[in-house]
Amino acid sequence: GDEHILGSRPLKNLRLSQEARASLLEDFRKLPRKPSPIHREWEKWLKGSEYLQEITFDATCAGEQRKAMFITPIHPLVQQASSIQQEEPPHRTAFRVQTDAVSAGAYPFAIYQWQKRGIKDDALLQPVCMDITLSERFLSLLEDAQATALPVDEFPDEATFEGLESAHYRLWSQARSEHQAETLHIAEYRKESLRVSHQSRVALLREQQAQAGEARIGRMRESEIARAEADYERRLAEIETAENRADIISHPVAYGVMIVEATL
Repeated sequence: GDEHILGSRPLKNLRLSQEARASLLEDFRKLPRKPSPIHREWEKWLKGSEYLQEITFDATCAGEQRKAMFITPIHPLVQQASSIQQEEPPHRTAFRVQTDAVSAGAYPFAIYQWQKRGIKDDALLQPVCMDITLSERFLSLLEDAQATALPVDEFPDEATFEGLESAHYRLWSQARSEHQAETLHIAEYRKESLRVSHQSRVALLREQQAQAGEARIGRMRESEIARAEADYERRLAEIETAENRADIISHPVAYGVMIVEATL
C-alpha cells in the first residue's frame, strides 16, 4: 500500500491512504474517549481528506514545528499500535552499536511497555538489561544503533529472557509503588482544594439565601446549593476512582540482543 513514514530527519511525513485512515478512525473510536487536544487533532486528520501529515518523535523538533504532530507514548496512534501489539508475541530483533560505555559483547534485552493509570495516565517504554549501565543508557544508544540480522542459533534462549523478567519485576514493583504514592499525594491535594472551594461556594450561596427578600429567590438559592453539593460529591468520587485505579500495566513488546562494539 502507500502507507509510509517518510524522512530520516526529526521532521517526518506520515502518508496514509483514505482507506487506511478510515480503518484507523474505526480503531481509534475503540479507545477510551478523552477530551484532549491531541485526541481531537488526530481524529480530525483521520476524518479529513489530507493524506500527508507532518509528525515528529523529537521534542525539540515539535517545539520548532508547530504544525507537526508530536508522537509520544500517550499519542492515540501509539496507543492503537500498542493494543494491536498486545495481541502479538514480543518482536525479536538485534542491533549493533559502537560505544565505550560498556564492554564489547552481546547483551540480551527486553523492552516492556508500561501504561500508568490513575489521576495522570501515561505510557512509556522500559528497557531491561542485566547490565545496569546498559539499561540506563539503552535508549540513547539505540538512537545510533544499526539493525542487524542475527542467526537463529545465536539468539538467546527463553531462559535468558525469563531471567530478564525477574529484573523487570524489581523495576516494575518499585515504579508501581512510587506511582501509587504520587497518585495518593495528588489525590489528597485535589480533594483538599475541592473541599475548600466547595465550602466557599456553599457559604456564598447560604449568605445570598439569607439575604433573599422573596421566597422564590430563597428557593432558587436552595436549589443552587443542592446542585453544588451534588457537583461536589460527583467530582470527589471521580478523584477517588482515579486514585483507586492507580497501577502500572506492563507487557513485553520486544526481545533482542544489542551487540556492542568498541569505538575505533
